[in-house]
Amino acid sequence: MSEVTQMNEISEKMQKAFEEMKSTLETQKDETGSKLAESVFDEKMVKMHEDIEKREADWNEKFADLEAKYNAPEVASGVESEETEADIQKSAFDTYLRKGMDGVDPALREKALTASNDTTGGYLAPAEFVQEMLETVTEFSPMREVSNVRSTSARTSKFPTRDGSFSAQWIGETGTRSETTGLTFGMIEIPNHELYARVDVSNQDLEDSVFDLDSLLRVQFAEQFGVAEGTAFISGDGVAKPTGITVGSGLGTFGSVPSSGTDTTTQAFSGNDIIAIVYALKAEYQQNASWMLNRSSVRQIRQLVDSDSQYLWQPAFGDGLRTGSPTTIMNHPYREATDLPVSGDATAGQIIGLFGDFGRAYGISDRLSLAVVRDDLTQAASGNVRFLARRRVGGQVLVAEAMVKCTATE
Repeated sequence: MSEVTQMNEISEKMQKAFEEMKSTLETQKDETGSKLAESVFDEKMVKMHEDIEKREADWNEKFADLEAKYNAPEVASGVESEETEADIQKSAFDTYLRKGMDGVDPALREKALTASNDTTGGYLAPAEFVQEMLETVTEFSPMREVSNVRSTSARTSKFPTRDGSFSAQWIGETGTRSETTGLTFGMIEIPNHELYARVDVSNQDLEDSVFDLDSLLRVQFAEQFGVAEGTAFISGDGVAKPTGITVGSGLGTFGSVPSSGTDTTTQAFSGNDIIAIVYALKAEYQQNASWMLNRSSVRQIRQLVDSDSQYLWQPAFGDGLRTGSPTTIMNHPYREATDLPVSGDATAGQIIGLFGDFGRAYGISDRLSLAVVRDDLTQAASGNVRFLARRRVGGQVLVAEAMVKCTATE
């Protein structure tokens, strides 16, 4: 029975008690006024007042309970909100991490935890855990920040491509208009490869309720996933891992001269190199183009000087050292990728830099489900519990002409 129905019943009983009191008062007017009649009347009135007070107290109590429930942020019209459901999942997942499956309330196991279909078992982490982890992964993998990232629940992600275009034609007033052909589309399918990360946590940390286990695992998984992804997205060979952006065929090439011998002051890039690379990219990709360089290569570019020892990295090459820290090279932003070779230390043929519209050039496929397995036995002698997380991700070049690669030459 709902609270509203109970309150209606209490209200009806209160009304009935008032009607009975009214009837008793009317009856008293017709009585003889004897001492016996007055005694009976007083007794009935006392009982009626007690009944009315009891009903009133019940009504107030029910109203207070109902008001509190309707004012609670996690409940609306008797239906659990998404926030409440997320909190339940997070709490159940945290209990699973700390105590294993035996510590989770059986009533919540099917509701809050979803078992992985893989034979290795494990339980899928809540969506909030996965999203926050991926935000941290981006710090280790700059490719995620600029690439075309898609989420999927399938084995692969499909990325449509435009493989050809048509040209408009001039025609006279009465000329025949034939079809302008050439517009074609294609589809690139990127497979998702498995990636795993392993973290050991001490039993004492698991037993400490104030220890932020959720945050620790999220950061540790993100670091390990991010480092592995960063390498694969740059130079992966496509065998059980993504195909890296430097491995794609058809990339435009511009040669740069690395330093050699013992003269460490020789620069790998020159001002002319920077200008030539920018203009080597097709105009249609220039608007959203950016650089991808190793941090040491960025330093070398910032240290370029002219014949008068004046830094080239001034307004023409960025925001200028005199107006603040430069954030662009030739008015295009740059990202630091530690997995690219350092210009000046690279061997002939190695790609030391990329410039292009990476959102069109490279695609990343994410299966957002993250399965976490708790292993109590492997590290038991060391007083640790091992957590193994696994997810699937893919990546490969979509449009090679949308970027230019800068390679080292002799």
